[in-house]
Amino acid sequence: MLLLLWIRECLLRPGSRQLALPFLARRERAERIARVGIVAITALGLAGIWAAFPSGRAILVDWTAKAALAAKQGAGIAPDRAEVEASWRDRRDGREARTREGYRRIFDGLSPACRDFLRLGGLGPDEAVIRWGNYDMSLLMSSKVFERDDGGRYYRLRPNVRSVWFRQPDLFDVDTCQFLLPETPDVLGAAKRAGAVPVSGSGQTTNSWGCRGPEPDLAAPVRGLVLGDSFMQGMFIGDAETPPACLARHLESDLGTRVSILNTGHLGYSPEHYYNTLRAYLERLQPQFVVVAYYANDFGLERDVIQGKGDWGEANHWFEKVIRECTRSGAFSVFAPIPDQGQLFGNRNPGHYPCRAVNDLGLPGPYFCDPTEAFLDEDLRLERRLGRVVGRKSPLYNARLGDGHLSPLGADLWGRTVARRLALLLASRGTTGTKSHAAEPGPIVVVRGE
Repeated sequence: MLLLLWIRECLLRPGSRQLALPFLARRERAERIARVGIVAITALGLAGIWAAFPSGRAILVDWTAKAALAAKQGAGIAPDRAEVEASWRDRRDGREARTREGYRRIFDGLSPACRDFLRLGGLGPDEAVIRWGNYDMSLLMSSKVFERDDGGRYYRLRPNVRSVWFRQPDLFDVDTCQFLLPETPDVLGAAKRAGAVPVSGSGQTTNSWGCRGPEPDLAAPVRGLVLGDSFMQGMFIGDAETPPACLARHLESDLGTRVSILNTGHLGYSPEHYYNTLRAYLERLQPQFVVVAYYANDFGLERDVIQGKGDWGEANHWFEKVIRECTRSGAFSVFAPIPDQGQLFGNRNPGHYPCRAVNDLGLPGPYFCDPTEAFLDEDLRLERRLGRVVGRKSPLYNARLGDGHLSPLGADLWGRTVARRLALLLASRGTTGTKSHAAEPGPIVVVRGE
């Protein structure tokens, strides 16, 4: 892309520039063309060298896909959706290849005890699941806990698996590595030999649907589905402590009836994953409502998104599809963001996150539930009780582990806040919990392009 911009700067300068004498202009033009030719030949030569290696080919594919879209957008031509998705697919495939190649080199340099631990846990270089997640990253996951999904989700949790989080200092030249691996005697033994420590209370269990938590109760009068990422899956907290589990308990208390919530949260999931996850479970569960629990890294790097540099258009494309799918099935959707811990202490910039993410969706007020105010109030209350200095890590997050995900306290607060809104919406719609809810219209939502 830099090469294209440089060519444009050399050959297509604005007409307001002072003109040179004709023979000087010809000489300058010839020199510019020569320079462009040298750069182009050099770039092609480097491309040929890079293409000789798998990682080089992946980089070229990634750059080519980005440059093609950027060129169209720079010319004022909006690429069609098929081109956008093809570009994303090429970039993701290329990064997956680069990540696997790099991981193989790193793995070979580890101690025998570490290699044994990772292999037993499903993280050997040949069997590890390496797939796209967190907006534009490649994630490394255990093939004994996760599996590939080629139906649009890219990866998913394996059903009926008991696993636990391990932390290992100084592995891969970073402060602490975190792995979700099977909680089996052989893995626990290998972890001890390798110096990895299971995180107390972080065990998780998947049901037969491949989701964290209990089996869905299809006969429950009230059924809901939660879409989300690692915040909903629950990092370093127990099965009964995840935000969807807390949501189910509070909603049962508010409504006085049995509630079944399907927690489809997966670490690294983004809006595209949410939509394809919804398609996988919606007809099977027939929920009355769907909660979209999005977070800042659904739109880019968290620090950039808070400053207003998120990819809102890409996310909104998938959010709109989520809304349409819910409305088609007779369910209503509620967007409930995860408060960012930094916004409890620093500049909130709510116009960027969480609001900018849903501005273009045309959501009616009741269907946007922002728990940030509740988090601010609760954090101040806890600060007074615990004597904590303003600016320290909030107990609503996993501060004790140096992690930014919700703690059991934070998960319960999110669940309680969202449950209160859902209870009011369900009451206002006269939901009885029978299948008759499917005949009720969903919220009227105006979306772009319609």
